[in-house]
Amino acid sequence: MRVYLLKFSVFFLALQLSCSLIANEQEFNRVYLHLHLGDYHAALDEAKEQLNDQSTSKDNRIALLHALSSCGEEISLLKEWEKLIKEYDEERENRSLLEVLAWGVLNKGQQSNQLSIRVNSLLGAALTRNVKAVDFLLAQLRDSNAHLRSMAVKLAAMYGDIPLQSELSRMVREEKVWYVRLEVIKAIGQLKIREFKPLLEDIIANEKTLAEEKSAATIALVGMINHLDRDELYCLARSNRRGLRYLACQLITYLDAKEHIDLLYPLLKDSSHDVRIAALNAIGLLRPDLSARVMQKIVENSQEPADALAITASWLLCLYHEKSGKEQLVRRINSDDKVAGRLAAAALAATGSYNVDELTSLLKKSNDPFIAINLSLGLIGQRKETQLASNALHRALTEKGSDLWMWDQTSNPLFRTIAPSQLSHVEQIPNYPKVVDQMIELDLLAILCMFDERLAMPLVKNFLQSSQWGISSIAMISLLQEGDDEALAIIKKLLNDQNQSIRVQAALVLSLVGADPSAIHVLMELYPEVDREMKVHILEAIAHVGDKTAVAFLLERMKEPFQMLRVVAASALVQCLN
Repeated sequence: MRVYLLKFSVFFLALQLSCSLIANEQEFNRVYLHLHLGDYHAALDEAKEQLNDQSTSKDNRIALLHALSSCGEEISLLKEWEKLIKEYDEERENRSLLEVLAWGVLNKGQQSNQLSIRVNSLLGAALTRNVKAVDFLLAQLRDSNAHLRSMAVKLAAMYGDIPLQSELSRMVREEKVWYVRLEVIKAIGQLKIREFKPLLEDIIANEKTLAEEKSAATIALVGMINHLDRDELYCLARSNRRGLRYLACQLITYLDAKEHIDLLYPLLKDSSHDVRIAALNAIGLLRPDLSARVMQKIVENSQEPADALAITASWLLCLYHEKSGKEQLVRRINSDDKVAGRLAAAALAATGSYNVDELTSLLKKSNDPFIAINLSLGLIGQRKETQLASNALHRALTEKGSDLWMWDQTSNPLFRTIAPSQLSHVEQIPNYPKVVDQMIELDLLAILCMFDERLAMPLVKNFLQSSQWGISSIAMISLLQEGDDEALAIIKKLLNDQNQSIRVQAALVLSLVGADPSAIHVLMELYPEVDREMKVHILEAIAHVGDKTAVAFLLERMKEPFQMLRVVAASALVQCLN
C-alpha cells in the first residue's frame, strides 16, 4: 500500500509542477487550461481578470480572443480583435487569429434558437475539415431535432473520428426516425464499421424493412466485404429470404467473382422479380460463357409481362448478340407505353456499340423527348452521330418549358433514364425537385457544349437568366458533380455579359461546379447589389473555391447585421485560410 501511496504522491507532485510551469508560461496560462477542460466561461472570466490585474500585453489580449471565441461572444470578439490589430498591426495577417474570429461566429451560431442558423453553423463548421468540427457534430448527433441529426450523420461520415463512430453505433440501434436511420446505415457503410455486418444482414433479410433502408444496407454491406468463400455465397443464394438472395447477386458482381456466377443461374427463375433483375445484371456485367439452358431462361424472362424484368433480359440478350433481345427493345420503344419505352431506350443505349444503327434509326423517328434524350446519350457515349444527338438534345431542352425532370433508376439501377419528375419535397434539401431538375439540365447543357457550342450558347444564357441557381450547400454535398472543362469554358465567357443576372449566375456555376477562381472577383463585385438569399449563395460559392484573395472581403462580411451571413462568411473564411 505504501508503494502505491508513494507512486501517487510522486504523480501528484509532478502534476502540480507541470501545472505550475504551464501557469507561468504566457502562451499556456490558466485561460488555456480552462479552455482545454471545456470550461469556457471560467476561461473568459480568467482572461478578463488578467487584463485588469496585469499590464495589457499582446499575449493577454490573444488569450481573451480565444476565450471570447469559445464562448461565442462574436460581437465582443470582433471589437477586441480590432483593438489588437490597431496596436499590433502585424497580427492583422495572423492566420490562427483569423480562424479564432471565424470559430467565434460559428460557436455563436450553434447556440442560436433558429434552426436555419444552427444548420448553417453546423454545415459551415463541418466544411472546414477542422478537428474543432467534431464537437459540433457530436452535439447535433444528439440533438432533439431529426433534421439536424440527419444532417450531422451525413457530415460525420466525412470525418470518421472514433467518437463519431461510437455515436453512430448508438444511433443505429436507437434511432426511431426512418430517414435519420437511413443516413446512419449509409454512414456505417461509408466508414466500413464491420461490427455491424450482422445487423445489416438482418435489415436486408427482414421483409418489413423499408425498401430504402434495405437498399442502403445492401450497399453498406457489399462495401465492407472483400472476400466470401463459395459456401457463404451458396447459403445466401439459396436463402429463403429474398433480401439475402438479392445480396448474393450484388456480392458476386461487386467482388467480380465470375467463378461463382453459376450460383445465380437458378435465380433466373426466382419468385422475386427484383432478384431476377439483380441476377441478370450480374451476368451482363461479368459476361460469362453461357450454356444453351441458361440462355433459354434469359429468353423466357425477356417474354415476361413485367416491363423492367423483360427489358433487362432483352438488354442481356443484346450483349450476347441475340437478335430477339434487340427486337423486344425496339418493340417497346415504339409502343404507346412511354414509361416502358423510356426504360427500353436507356437499356438499348446501355448495349454500347452493338446497336448504333438501331439507336440512330429510332432517334430519327422518336416524338417523345425523354426517349429521344436517352437514345441521344447512348449515341454520344459511343461518339457516333453526335450532330444528330446534339440536335435532339437541343430540341428537348428548347421545348422543356417549366416541366421538371429527374433521373429514374427505380426499375433497374443499371439503366438511368431521364423522365418527368415525380420527386417529392425532401426536408434535408430545400426545393429538392427543382435542384435535381437544374442539375440534369446543366448536365445536358454540358454535353451539348462539348459537341455544338453554337447550339449551346443561347440555351446556357437562358438557363442562367431564368434559373435561380440557388443550390444550397446541403444540396451541393448530395448532388454536386464536377463539370466538364469544355462546358465550363462556355459559361466562363458569360462572366463579362452585360446582364447582371447572367453574370452572377455564371460566376456561381463556375465556382460551385468548376471551383474556378476567376469567378471570385465577379462574386465580390456583385455582392452588394443582390438580395440576402443570393448573398448567402455567393459566400457559399467563395467557400467552395477557397481562394485566399477573398480573406479581406470575408472579414468585412463578418460584420454584417444578419447572423446567417456572418455564419456563412465565417465558414468561408476558415476554408479560404486553409
